[in-house]
Amino acid sequence: MIETRGRKDLIEEGNKRVKLALDFLADEV
Repeated sequence: MIETRGRKDLIEEGNKRVKLALDFLADEV
């Protein structure tokens, strides 16, 4: 349970960073 929860948090954190990166690139364009 703990491992899956940790992975879920990592995935959510990664998704947030990807969204921020995409938003940044969109603003640059």
